[in-house]
Amino acid sequence: TAKNEMRELFYARIGEADRRFTDQQHGSRAGWRTDMGRIYIRMGEPVETLRRSQMGLAAPYQVWRFSGAREMWYVFVDRTNFGSYDLVASSDPKEPTRPGWESQLGPEGINDVSRFLNIDFVRRSRSTTQ
Repeated sequence: TAKNEMRELFYARIGEADRRFTDQQHGSRAGWRTDMGRIYIRMGEPVETLRRSQMGLAAPYQVWRFSGAREMWYVFVDRTNFGSYDLVASSDPKEPTRPGWESQLGPEGINDVSRFLNIDFVRRSRSTTQ
C-alpha cells in the first residue's frame, strides 16, 4: 500500500529494540545491533520467554520461543552479568549455534531449557557425538 505497513513495522521494531536492548557494556552498542535486538526486529515479540538469573556458576540466560509455520527458539546468555546477552543456540537455520553452549548454562540450566522447549538436549548431544 501507499502507507507501507511493513516498513513502518520494521522501523517501529528498530526503535523498540534500541529502547529495550541497548548494550551499555560494549560502549553503548545500539539495541538493533545486539543479538536480541536483531532477533526482535526480524521475529517480533516472542510467544513465550524463559528468564533466569544467575544459578550457581551458570550465567543468566533467556530463551525466546516463537510459533508459526515452524516453531523457532533462541537461547541468549549474559556472560558479563551486566545485561549483555549473546545468542548461543537456536533452531533457526539462519543463526549458528555456538559449540559448547551447554557448558555456559550448566546442568541445571540445560535441564531448565530442555523442560521449557520440550527438547532433551542431553540425549540429543549424546547422539551427535556417537
